[in-house]
Amino acid sequence: YHPRMIVSTIVVLIYATLHSLLLFLHVATLNVAMNSNDHALLTLIISGNFAEIKSTVFKKYNKQNLFKITTSDICERFKLALFLLLILI
Repeated sequence: YHPRMIVSTIVVLIYATLHSLLLFLHVATLNVAMNSNDHALLTLIISGNFAEIKSTVFKKYNKQNLFKITTSDICERFKLALFLLLILI
């Protein structure tokens, strides 16, 4: 095997492990937010989304930037829907 391929494989494995850990922490945080009696964390998560919407609503965008924002929002909503599905299972 080529040494460069081995290094690349190790880097990819480390990155994938860290990314999976962060996604797991996100799911765990949402689970705690949904199951807590206080609902403060859930309110904080939702208010963060409203702040993001407020910052982008009143700006003018060309078609390409609007497309990027829309696709990013769709991906984020899909990810949150998957997370909620995992929590409910």
